[in-house]
Amino acid sequence: MGIVGAQHAGMSVGSIKVGHLGISIELGDRNDRMITTEQWTDNVYRLQESMVRKTGVVVDVGANLGAFALYVAETCLRPTPTRSVHDAPGPLKPEFPHLQVYCYEPHPENFERLTENVEKNKDKLPGVQFFLRPSAVGTTESVVLYGDQTWAYTEHVPRSEDVPQAGGVQVASVSLDDLFAREELEEIDFLKVDIEGGEYPLFETATEDAIARVRFIAMEFHSATSPDHIGLLITKLMQSHKVTTLGTWGRGGCIYAERYQL
Repeated sequence: MGIVGAQHAGMSVGSIKVGHLGISIELGDRNDRMITTEQWTDNVYRLQESMVRKTGVVVDVGANLGAFALYVAETCLRPTPTRSVHDAPGPLKPEFPHLQVYCYEPHPENFERLTENVEKNKDKLPGVQFFLRPSAVGTTESVVLYGDQTWAYTEHVPRSEDVPQAGGVQVASVSLDDLFAREELEEIDFLKVDIEGGEYPLFETATEDAIARVRFIAMEFHSATSPDHIGLLITKLMQSHKVTTLGTWGRGGCIYAERYQL
């Protein structure tokens, strides 16, 4: 049984509208506003439309309330540029291949908010298919999620117990290899990972073949136990990808990986 952190939604504190299409995102707490802003304003995962034009398959691991999933869809369908700020927005892009966004979110309350946000915005995103999965991605074992209701996340804390402690939620989990098989996917254009320390067991258990079937990877990594810990993760990615890092092993940061042969 593995243990990972969980970004936990909690009670709703309202909603915000973002993007050119007026996407409405229901927020669970003040941390959700930060999560949404860092995606829609800062594009923290460095997504570009051209990255998802081969297969049109995007996998969002740790989908939380759906901010990234909806950002992907809006980015790919964004109206064409206009010649003047006074012109009406251009039409949606009909030439974009059929976009499929797979959202994996194991926490029950987060999954409920994810479902709500996708349902109320899908009419603004014609042609986009969302597949919502109430599951973790990491190992083939179950995992226990622990969340702090003040900051809405916890760090990855290894534990040895087989039974969730008070406040923990036990959920199902699949490996990256299993994900390919269950979804019947040949390749993934873009894999986003934000699972509060669970990125380490995810890539430790993934085969090199599975990793090589992903064109672009963007993930948050959380504080490692040692430089060697994060080094093993990066070394495994480097077998098939060009890797860029932002941050430090002790404080965390982001990893961006681009497959050598796109």
